[in-house]
Amino acid sequence: MHSSHSGHKRAKLPVKEPFAFLRPPAWGLNLGHTVSLTVKIATGGAHLLDRFPHRVYFFPKVLMHRIFDKLAESLSSTWTLLSDTTNFLSRVHLLESYEEDIRTLRTRLSAARKDSLAIHQIRDEIVAMRKALRLQGYDLRLGSKDIALEGFRHDDAMAEGFRRIVLGIAEADIYYLAGDVNHIELAQQLEAQCSTRRRCTPYMPHFLWYRWRNNVLVLSGAASETADSFEELKAYFAKNKDYLLKKLTSL
Repeated sequence: MHSSHSGHKRAKLPVKEPFAFLRPPAWGLNLGHTVSLTVKIATGGAHLLDRFPHRVYFFPKVLMHRIFDKLAESLSSTWTLLSDTTNFLSRVHLLESYEEDIRTLRTRLSAARKDSLAIHQIRDEIVAMRKALRLQGYDLRLGSKDIALEGFRHDDAMAEGFRRIVLGIAEADIYYLAGDVNHIELAQQLEAQCSTRRRCTPYMPHFLWYRWRNNVLVLSGAASETADSFEELKAYFAKNKDYLLKKLTSL
């Protein structure tokens, strides 16, 4: 078998030219378990088809499935990153300023389903956009997460998936403790932690219920929270929504 192909020589490619090379299959490969692939050589967005002709090889299906699965994974992660960025821009009321850019990226990404180079370039542009937003002081780690205040709830809130939390709002920090004991005990435990393990500055405690609803952290007043105290929380929330979400995002 080896001797019948001893005269086969691999074509030499210019060392200084950019090129793509895919190894031909082993001789005697069962073509029923292969797929064909046309190799295109490109660099800097320009196809060099005039200097390097198309080459068609047969490759094992398992290998090609892995390649296409990887491409689909890259496409999916890029879509996720774009969607996450879009949701963030919407939450911080910047979507209108970036709407045309987002629309163009979506159109290009839809057309690049089988073009790994194009997908990679689009992803780089999204990453650059996110970097520019960070330099402006925005925290994109919050992504599509949001936070909302929803009135008062009673103990039956547990049946809806809510848990208890005591939130301590200080002048320049936030402290909290979540658990299953009642709010008064939670408040005492938080105070004890601040006295022993934490370096807490004076804070105003709020007795709340919380739960994640999809990507939205919902906070509601508990029976131990007074109406006046909840109004103060709403005023703080209006001015410090992103900061509060950042502090509570690990709940």
